[in-house]
Amino acid sequence: MQKRMLSKGSSSESESESERKLSKEVRPAGPGERVERTESARHDKFKTTLRETAVGSYVLHGTLKQMVKYDPNYVDGFRAIAWALEGDHRAVLRTLAQCVSFGIVAFVIAFKSGAQEDTLSSVDDIRVYLTGMVQFMLGFYIAVMVGRWWSMRDNCLGKFWGAVDDMCLLVGAAYPGPANSKLRVLIIRYGLLALHLTFKQNRGELTAEGLQGLVDREILHEDERTLLLARLVQDYRDEAHSHTYTSLPQVVWCWMASIFFRLNREGKLEDNMLMNKLYGMCVDARGGIGALYAHTDTQVPFIYVFLLGFIVMMHNTIVAIKGGVGIAVAIRAVGSPELAEQGWGQICANMFRILVVPCIYRAFLELGTALSDPLGEDFLDFPLEAYHMIMRNEGETFLHAGSNPPSSVVEAVKEAAWK
Repeated sequence: MQKRMLSKGSSSESESESERKLSKEVRPAGPGERVERTESARHDKFKTTLRETAVGSYVLHGTLKQMVKYDPNYVDGFRAIAWALEGDHRAVLRTLAQCVSFGIVAFVIAFKSGAQEDTLSSVDDIRVYLTGMVQFMLGFYIAVMVGRWWSMRDNCLGKFWGAVDDMCLLVGAAYPGPANSKLRVLIIRYGLLALHLTFKQNRGELTAEGLQGLVDREILHEDERTLLLARLVQDYRDEAHSHTYTSLPQVVWCWMASIFFRLNREGKLEDNMLMNKLYGMCVDARGGIGALYAHTDTQVPFIYVFLLGFIVMMHNTIVAIKGGVGIAVAIRAVGSPELAEQGWGQICANMFRILVVPCIYRAFLELGTALSDPLGEDFLDFPLEAYHMIMRNEGETFLHAGSNPPSSVVEAVKEAAWK
């Protein structure tokens, strides 16, 4: 994937031209990095950098940092810990604080009351029952969320992306030459526009300011921005909340379909088979975006997630209480010479139960939450800016290849005979 992000040099362009167009440069690798690639727009705040480390690659766009790809050989190493700790972990830290508090309270009560092994056994019976229930429900929940996540990437976003690539392939072959350059550029620009609007709608950024950012990057033109804003205000009268109800990314594919309709009406697209194929791509891309929003807007049933979260909380509480009681019992055992060694082992084991086990269960619960909506700005969400670079480079490659076939193709066509 990363090899496709290598960009063409722009040394032959003038100073003014490089300010108007995207320019790319390859920078030397920094400490701990293999390579760093940068794409700059007219302003530095739109600079996008792809960095590759021993663990994997990630993309930087302003303050936004998102993972692109990881190396499976390093996921269990210490260098991967920094990546695993990216993002918001306040829920896990709250769980840790709560379990430590419950453990301390249980320890004080058990120590002062002189708790014995039978007390510890009673608490452990409850823990075993809850552990089996949590493992079953949590395993099923994660399996469902991973399946939904892959469906969003492959069947939804992948379907839309494939339509853009296929359209660039056919348009490049059917409309070569300088006279059709505006048409070819328009196709890839609208594909990128739909990509950005898809993410912006989910992030709640379909506002005047959000669309202006696309205008500054020359992904959206001012007249198109005016049309989109007018549609928002006209339909819902409340621009601040209209992004919840309007699907502007699908509107872009209406524009795409109108391109081919007008070409056909003016006699510039007379091949009905090609026209039907291009129409089908517009429909498929719109359907992919719609299916993507169906996943993000239709959540896993609330009652299931509520019960799962409640049971995880109860399980973690019981684990913390058992750990506190276990430490109290073990400290009493340390005072006995024949049980001292066993007592220290129990203390360490119960400390592990309090500090680590509840955080692991809570982390899996948070993982399901993160997988439910991968269109955000978290480190593990879909990397929009990396997708932008790949889609743009792929589209430009297909358009150029279709418009400029090798001489062997031209010669073969001239010598071909129809029987």
